[in-house]
Amino acid sequence: MEFKFHVQRSTSGTEGVMTKQTTAYERPDPSFLERLTLVGRGTPMGELLRRYWHPVALASDATGTPRQIRALGEDLILFRDGAGRAGLLYPRCVHRGASLYYGRVEDDGIRCCYHGWKFTVDGHCIEQPCEPDNGATTCRLVRQPYYPVQELYGLIFAYMGPPDKQPILPRYDVLENVAPGEFIQADDNSIGSGGPVIVPCPRTRCPPFPVNRSAATLSSQQSVASSLIRCATTDQSGVTVDVPAIPGTRLVSASRFAARIIILEGMQP
Repeated sequence: MEFKFHVQRSTSGTEGVMTKQTTAYERPDPSFLERLTLVGRGTPMGELLRRYWHPVALASDATGTPRQIRALGEDLILFRDGAGRAGLLYPRCVHRGASLYYGRVEDDGIRCCYHGWKFTVDGHCIEQPCEPDNGATTCRLVRQPYYPVQELYGLIFAYMGPPDKQPILPRYDVLENVAPGEFIQADDNSIGSGGPVIVPCPRTRCPPFPVNRSAATLSSQQSVASSLIRCATTDQSGVTVDVPAIPGTRLVSASRFAARIIILEGMQP
């Protein structure tokens, strides 16, 4: 079977468009460059990325209800024990493989729903109800696979690389020293593009931050491609940006750095 493609180049990249009329069943298999796209343990890019701390969730995502997350190609279970400590564990119990997604979070860890084994946030087994003396002599022989986590800037960072190469979680001056009228908001709907973004954040899910309304002015502007709202900040950087206006969203204006932002409760006029 032979396919012909017409290549169109644009500012956003290269797109392949099939010219032969056919069904999706006959589409060609996609291809990718493994050494750049695979991020599992032992892969070149995986080993590179696993030398750094990665933000894997919002701090508010870690609660007394286990949460499934996926990071660097791995499925994991995130939770927060009764003492307020966040944990990130391999999703299958080391005992019989039951999912910890259905586990019960307690004061000192998470308990598997199958045989009741309990693990701390760093994977130590501390109870085995079906063993003699509640597992007093056997718990120390078992440890649930886990990844170390730290909380900073409203995010949960995980280190998923070799333990002996774990670096210090870096601090960023632009996030440590927030100027008056600026606020840091961790939101999983935004895109770290290095520039202004739209945050599709319903008010029922993400309450608005206090804002100095005199710090910005909003005016409507039309363009051929889309409706825009101009957001002119008056902070030290004097950033003026145009961003697409989407009804029901709040505006985010970049301030010298993508993560240093001013939250505006502006809606499209």
